[in-house]
Parts: sequence; structure tokens; C-alpha cells
Amino acid sequence: VEFEKLIESKGITFSGTETANELIHEAVALRNSLMTEIQWSDLSLMLFDFYAKKPHIKNQKDQLELETIFETWKSKINEKENLSFFGKLYKREAHFFYSFLCQDYKKNIDYSYEIVKLFENEPEFILKEKERYVIGLSQFLNSLQLSYNQKTFKKYFKELEQFVKENEHTFREG
Repeated sequence: VEFEKLIESKGITFSGTETANELIHEAVALRNSLMTEIQWSDLSLMLFDFYAKKPHIKNQKDQLELETIFETWKSKINEKENLSFFGKLYKREAHFFYSFLCQDYKKNIDYSYEIVKLFENEPEFILKEKERYVIGLSQFLNSLQLSYNQKTFKKYFKELEQFVKENEHTFREG
């Protein structure tokens, strides 16, 4: 879009104001989408940092601190914005971490499953982001184990084992 805007601003195409307005509209939409994606990424990272410091909520003070962080950041995000794969992933990860920290295991299963389904619905990202896919599957399996859902656990555990077996040579070492 920026390259097209550069060409248009040089008057090379002589296509008029309609093209200029379309390019401006596209650029604004792209900027808004990227901003939303960054905000979900920031919230996800902030919640992961909270988790690293306090793996679970232990008291009312921790709960209030977590809710304040989550609601304050979430309120700044335009949830109606169209998201790319990564924007969707960051959004699901943020909700996953929040539900995990709150020990809301029902929602935790739902959000970890949404991460797995996101990869399944866009399979080209499974190999591109295999570490994150494996982490998502592991989080889902952990959630299933905590809920004693053995049937679904076994199904996805086999899927994880098969994926690792087929791709272990492509994982980074260290």
C-alpha cells in the first residue's frame, strides 16, 4: 500500500483522487489492523509476564491486580477489527493466560482449544510456527488433564506425538 501511495503521490499514474482516496482508506485499515494485533500481542506478553511472577492467583489482591491489567488493556483494543492469523493467535493467548491465571479451567480449555483450532483451520501456519503449535497443543492437553477429560486428551496426545515424530528433525536445538 505504501509503495502504491508513493507512486500515486509522484503523479506517475494520473489516476485521480479516487485512487488516492482508496489508497488512503486501505492504509488506514491496515494501520488499524496492525495496531490491534500489536495491542493483543502486548496484552498476551503482559499476562505471560504476570504468570512468570505469579503462576496462580493466591488472594484477592492478586485477583484485582490481574483483572485491572486485563480489563484496562482489553478496553483499549478495537475488538471488531479484522485480525490476521497472528492477531487471532495473540488474542486467544491473552484470554488463555488470563483464564489460566484465574484458574477458570472451563474457559482455559475453551481458549486453548481455540488456539489449536486456529492452527487446524490455517494449516500452512503449523509448520511455519511449529513451536507455537506444539505449545498450543501442550496447553490444551494440560487443560484437558486438569479437567479429567481422558478421551479428548488421548486423541490430541496422539496427534502431538505424531506431529513431533514427523517433525522432530526441524525443531530448533537449545
